[in-house]
Amino acid sequence: MIPRVAVVGAGPAGLYLVGALVRARDPVQLDVFERLSVPFGLLRHGVAADHQGTKAVARQLARPFERGQARFFGRMELGRDISLDDLRTRYHVVVLATGAARDRKLDIPGGDLVPMFSANEILRRLNDDPAARGLPDLGTTPVIVGAGNVALDLVRLLLKDADGLVGSDLGPEATDWLLTPLQGQITLVARCAPDAARFDVSMVRELSTLRGGGISVDPMPTGDDPKSKALREIMHDGAVRLCLKFNRRPLSIKQSDKGQAILEVDTPRGRESLFASSIIAAIGTETDAHISLPNVYRLGWCSGATGALPAARRAALTLCQTILETLADRPPPKREALPDALWDWASWRAVDEEEQAYASADRVRRKITSWTAQDRITAQAMQ
Repeated sequence: MIPRVAVVGAGPAGLYLVGALVRARDPVQLDVFERLSVPFGLLRHGVAADHQGTKAVARQLARPFERGQARFFGRMELGRDISLDDLRTRYHVVVLATGAARDRKLDIPGGDLVPMFSANEILRRLNDDPAARGLPDLGTTPVIVGAGNVALDLVRLLLKDADGLVGSDLGPEATDWLLTPLQGQITLVARCAPDAARFDVSMVRELSTLRGGGISVDPMPTGDDPKSKALREIMHDGAVRLCLKFNRRPLSIKQSDKGQAILEVDTPRGRESLFASSIIAAIGTETDAHISLPNVYRLGWCSGATGALPAARRAALTLCQTILETLADRPPPKREALPDALWDWASWRAVDEEEQAYASADRVRRKITSWTAQDRITAQAMQ
């Protein structure tokens, strides 16, 4: 019997595993189940819209489907359209790669005194995730808590001008929101010292290309490490539009006599008060506790892992080896594999081609999120 592997979740983690299994063993039946109509998960709905080089990884991840080495089951949500027990009876191995359960919240006293958002959620809204609707009013003095790549992605997009968004896949609503002038200053607050921040040095250097205002860093980084050097390089004079504050631990939110929200932070020099028209948490994600089951693996963020695409690829290669080493010892499935999907890879390709064909001259695609519109496109493509 040809080994059968089901992967739930068509994001980078799951699709890296599909590619690894295709390269390592032939033949193997690979079926990928995705709750949305479209594949690529974080690449499509989480990676910043101006990082098209990163999003281009999707071409590599698509190859097993383009070559008929894997099947795509879109609009198939675990627990709604198919159960885990059903998958376990049809496949030798089931891999859950469904992403993080939720974004971690900033849990401090006074959280009800100021609008609070998640940086990941805002990026999903900017990326036209169909489950994330509406972009918030951040006010004139938004504070971003966290100093990872997600925080810097959001900072960079908020400070870019129209020229900086050319070549992205931002839609009209997201573009208008980003280009609405910010009248005040963005403050980024991090618990750690500059040299211990979790951002990539390349992300900091991208901030040096922003025009129209100054960038300050407090305290001034003095180390010879790459992160400290990069932070010193982006500092420039002018009316400050971005202030990066390190060694600050959020304590509570209070209200001034004039009704303004104030974020109280602890610093090595004592307490500091920061005006905050809104607070955006960029402090990671959380996953639910899970029960171990035979022949069921978890991969990516739903396993509690963190990290960018290279880490996801390494984890997929490791799991691929584990699956192959134990596949021969697994009992055969009790039921037949599922028939071909109603919403398959050809359906997605029809939508993909339409998105690219109808993009404006300064965009790489115009995302289509409505299932009704997607159905119309696929129906026309099959005529």
